[in-house]
Amino acid sequence: MLIESIRHKALRKFAEMGRSAGVLEPERLSDMLTYINASANFTELLEPPNFSFHALKVDRKGEFAMTVTIN
Repeated sequence: MLIESIRHKALRKFAEMGRSAGVLEPERLSDMLTYINASANFTELLEPPNFSFHALKVDRKGEFAMTVTIN
């Protein structure tokens, strides 16, 4: 799968260059990005460990999110 865009500036830098400044739980984020890149389609992202993968609603319909922190 291909990540189309990342709005959060620090997260985008982490994904593109590996810079962990400004992000929470960089190890978890690294696992999440690896998981997304290894997935062939959205249904694979729903399987464990799904990192709380979910579709967004209303004005963000067609976009998806994953929960980074448990809090």
